Amino acid sequence: MDEDTAQEPRSRPSAPPQVGIFYVIDGALYLECTPVLEAEAYGDFQTHPNGHLEWWPWLVQRLNLLRPLSYDYYPRGRVNYARPEGCYRLYLDRCLLKEPHMVQSIIQRMHLADQEVAIVTDEHYQCAVCNPDYVADEI
Repeated sequence: MDEDTAQEPRSRPSAPPQVGIFYVIDGALYLECTPVLEAEAYGDFQTHPNGHLEWWPWLVQRLNLLRPLSYDYYPRGRVNYARPEGCYRLYLDRCLLKEPHMVQSIIQRMHLADQEVAIVTDEHYQCAVCNPDYVADEI
């Protein structure tokens, strides 16, 4: 092949960083995301407009869960962008910290690999196993 006609491999344009919510159900990751540039302002944060409570009925139907449990039964979390710090905050259930591959999967699938990401546990994001005071709600 002639040097003049050789082509450089094309790199795909990188996807924009995302903010959003997620669940981990039976080892599978389910995300609902928004590009950070399209996210809602919420105080000092850019955030995805939906919460777990609103998304859960749709996810139950999509996954065809025959015996759906309450929205807070499974490990879950959220990614926000903190404007003052200029970084992303990955809030997650502490049991997910025991699964570094899952944390990396969240970061990769939300296109945050080249971003500063602070990983934070929060009592709001506790599954039935991690929350000693867990009481199931009916959906």
